[in-house]
Amino acid sequence: MLSENVKRIILEFQRNEITEHIVYKKLAEKSKGKNAEILKRISDDELRHYNR
Repeated sequence: MLSENVKRIILEFQRNEITEHIVYKKLAEKSKGKNAEILKRISDDELRHYNR
């Protein structure tokens, strides 16, 4: 069983992943070309991390 402190830390990391996903997604939407592709890929990675 996880301690409350460990649970809190895990939730904080998870929140960071979804926040990073949103930030990179918005940046990708405002970018063009190769930069947009790279930012979209990073956004997708962050979403995968969040869902794990």
